[in-house]
Amino acid sequence: MKTLMAAQGAMSKAQKEIEQSHFEGSSGGGLVKLEINGKSEILTLVIDDAVMREDSATASELVIAAFNSASTKKEALSKEKLRLATGTLFPIGFKIPGLS
Repeated sequence: MKTLMAAQGAMSKAQKEIEQSHFEGSSGGGLVKLEINGKSEILTLVIDDAVMREDSATASELVIAAFNSASTKKEALSKEKLRLATGTLFPIGFKIPGLS
């Protein structure tokens, strides 16, 4: 029971750390840059003037690609932190679907 409570506390702490983290993404060789938090909310978005001269479809694709870049970084950190947190609950080598 103590192990379960410790793992639950570790997972809660990891989740809070993830939510408070910031992740940067970019696309188009840095023409579009954005920052998201651990809740996947966009905090900043910078679009180079060169992108604004393009058609809206191109600009949209670059924003989406930058967001996906930041989101991938967030997911990688989330998996790692939760893997470490659950390490106190599960034996070494135990595979958890979605975290393995």
